[in-house]
Amino acid sequence: MVEIEKRIKHLDYHGITLGAVEGAEEFYAKLGYTGSLLIQSEEHSIDELKSLNESYEVIGTNVYDGSVNQVWLRLPSINRELQRKYEETFPGCDTQMTFGKSF
Repeated sequence: MVEIEKRIKHLDYHGITLGAVEGAEEFYAKLGYTGSLLIQSEEHSIDELKSLNESYEVIGTNVYDGSVNQVWLRLPSINRELQRKYEETFPGCDTQMTFGKSF
């Protein structure tokens, strides 16, 4: 990861965001990365996806490839219960923890 960060800085990028598989989250946190929850759906609007969130700051929204609505929530720690709630409330919705770091 140190080498990847060096290369990114050399290319004059100012940060990186990576998706994390379950179980790898602590690895990124130990390296100084900040966690967020990515919620995405082709079937549900950004407003619908935002409506289920009651506690966390929305740090970004996006429409990927013209059809995938995405919302990012800043999470101070992993919240599997919230992930399950999204996936149960919005069939076809996917969630994933992502981790970012600014340089």
